[in-house]
Amino acid sequence: MQTFTTRKVGIWIDQSKACLIEFRDGNAIFLETISSNILNNNKSTVDYSRINKIQFSYDLCGLRSSRISTSHIPNLQKYFKKLREQLISFEDILILGPGVVKDQFYNELKLDQQYHGKFIAVQNKGNFSEKQLILYINDFFNP
Repeated sequence: MQTFTTRKVGIWIDQSKACLIEFRDGNAIFLETISSNILNNNKSTVDYSRINKIQFSYDLCGLRSSRISTSHIPNLQKYFKKLREQLISFEDILILGPGVVKDQFYNELKLDQQYHGKFIAVQNKGNFSEKQLILYINDFFNP
């Protein structure tokens, strides 16, 4: 008789990158880091003082607001799409990170029909080393 194991993943996310850690066979295993292009790395073309003054409501579905410049929204959407594609095969998802990007990503998953019925948790956590992140995911998913 076959036993079905639920695929579980933790994702630490901010506006620059996302780290994916799978929980499999009782152990957390680092999968990959996915970089984003939300913020332009060329400082000469970005007026950061202006970005801080812009209060923009990022509102694709009426659920999100942030202080992200309108020029960054297409990159944010591409970033979230790439992450959703990576996470679709998992049934249990833990989203960690500082700031609002983790909450925006959570809202994206909740609105995506492919993620209905999946367990999705969100926790506000600052920076982790890779080892600390693996230990945290391991503790979260271990019964």
